[in-house]
Amino acid sequence: MNALPDQDELISFLHREQERERSDLSRRLHDELGGLLTAVKFDAATIKRQLPAEHSAAIDESLLRLFTSIRNAVDLQRDLVEQLRPGILDHMGLFAAIRWQFESFCKQAGLSCRLQFGGNDLQINADVSIVLFRAVQDVSQSIVDRGRAREVSLRVRRPEPQLLAIEIEDDGASDAAFAATDPRLQSMQHRIAGLDGYCEFTTTPTRTLVRICVPQHDASSR
Repeated sequence: MNALPDQDELISFLHREQERERSDLSRRLHDELGGLLTAVKFDAATIKRQLPAEHSAAIDESLLRLFTSIRNAVDLQRDLVEQLRPGILDHMGLFAAIRWQFESFCKQAGLSCRLQFGGNDLQINADVSIVLFRAVQDVSQSIVDRGRAREVSLRVRRPEPQLLAIEIEDDGASDAAFAATDPRLQSMQHRIAGLDGYCEFTTTPTRTLVRICVPQHDASSR
C-alpha cells in the first residue's frame, strides 16, 4: 500500500500543476489571441484605407471606437499574459522579476520601498524561481490586507553560501499569529517547505518581518 503524500509535497505538486496550466494559458493568449488581434487590427486598417474620400462622420466615429477597442483588447491581453506568467521572469531572471513586481506593488499601494540584492540569480532554477516570485506576491498582498504599512523594504541575500534568503519588512504592526490566520501565507509556507526551505515571521509593535529561506540549487538543475 502506497503512503499518502504529506501536505507539503501535495501542495507543491498542486502549485507546479497550477503554474504549468498558467504557462500554457499564457502562451495561448500571447500566440493565438495575439495573432487574432493583429489580424483584426490589420483588417480594420485596410477597411479605413479603402473607404471613399467622401464618407460620413458616423463612419469615422465608428472606426475610432473600433481602433480604441482593439488597443484596449491588446492592453488587456498583455496584462493577462504578464499576470499568468511574467515574461521578465523567463527572460531576465528572478531578481529582475522581483524588482519589477515589488516596485509595481509599492507604487500601486502608495508605499515607500527600498530594495537590496546580494549576489546573482544564475544558479536558481525555474521551478524555484516561480515559487519565490509567487511568495513575494503573497507577502506583498498580505501587507496590503493588513493596511498599516507606509514603508517596505525587500532584501535578497545569502546568509550562507548554500542558502538564499528573501526578507520583506514593513513598518506596520501585526498580530503575532497573523501568518497562521492568512490562508495565502499558509499555502506559501507549504510551497517553500516543498523546496526544503522555511519561512520565519517576526513582529514587534512597529515592524513586521517575513523571512523566506531556500537552499541554493546548482546551475545544473536548471
